Amino acid sequence: MNHISTFRFKQFQLIQSENHLKITTEATLFAAWVNAEKAQNILDIGAGTGVLSLMLAQKSNAQIEAIEIQKGAMEICADNFKNSPWKKRLKIHHSSIQNFDSAEKYDAIVCNPPFFFKQSKRKQESKNRAMHNESLSLGDLIYAVLRLLQKSGKFYVLLPPETMQHFVLLASENGLYLHEKLQLIHKPGKPVLREAACFAFQKPKSLDVQQLIIRNPDESYSNAYRELLREYLIIF
Repeated sequence: MNHISTFRFKQFQLIQSENHLKITTEATLFAAWVNAEKAQNILDIGAGTGVLSLMLAQKSNAQIEAIEIQKGAMEICADNFKNSPWKKRLKIHHSSIQNFDSAEKYDAIVCNPPFFFKQSKRKQESKNRAMHNESLSLGDLIYAVLRLLQKSGKFYVLLPPETMQHFVLLASENGLYLHEKLQLIHKPGKPVLREAACFAFQKPKSLDVQQLIIRNPDESYSNAYRELLREYLIIF
């Protein structure tokens, strides 16, 4: 049986399903970190149930298009968009990024992609596709960005550190350069959990690398975590 739950933010609520990947702490931090306040049009690759698009809609006036290959997740995302305050600025496409085309290019593209390349797969196919790279390779993702990002645009992606190393190298070989990186760490002394990164076609003068620790040693949320998500989460 497919269990449906509701996650409430300050300005919107989001329906999610146990058959698809649920909202994660890293995803919400990623969306809050993305600098898209001045963006006119945004593309969300692999939207899932729409959390990135909805958080970006809250912080900007952009027209936002989302792509989701899984029919069930796409239908939930469509409902979440329809029930949000920004439904006129949100649009979902049921498509793979490989088959998606657009007459215009975007000044911001965001993606929280499949990132487990070697781990054993889960039995549930919908979660497998969301968490593994058969549907979207790093090369396919970079090619999509090269096709769809404006020359002055920015591309944001969230990946585990090891995968990010491969992505940075492959991206630079194709003329897409790392400008900023935010390393997410669960607690002090723990290894980096995920890395959020910003890429552009222009070579950077310097690389801006920051760290954000999610929880204090006593398991309470850190001030940095609270500050970044203050405008989104009801608990703050």
